[in-house]
Amino acid sequence: MSLLSWNCQRSGRSLSSPTSNHLGRLIVSTRAQLIFVSETRSVNTTRTQLINRFSMHEAHVIPVAGQSRGLWLMWKDDVSLTVVQDSHYLILA
Repeated sequence: MSLLSWNCQRSGRSLSSPTSNHLGRLIVSTRAQLIFVSETRSVNTTRTQLINRFSMHEAHVIPVAGQSRGLWLMWKDDVSLTVVQDSHYLILA
C-alpha cells in the first residue's frame, strides 16, 4: 500500500489553488492509495468535492473550527478502511 501524508500548513483555501493542484500531481505520481492531509484551511470543502477532485473512492473530512485546522483522509477503492473515531485533532481508522 502507498501512503501519502502531508501537513499543508498555509495552503490555499480552494481545491483549484496551486497547492491543491500540486497535491493532485503528488497523488498521481506516487500512486498513493491512502492520503492524509493535515492543517488544511479549506472551510467549506466536502467529502464529495475531494472524491471528485482527486479521483478517490471515499473521503473523510474534519472541517476547520476556530484555531483547529482541518483534516482530510482519502482512499482508493482497493483500500479497506473504516473510520472509527474523529475529532478536530485526529482521525482514527
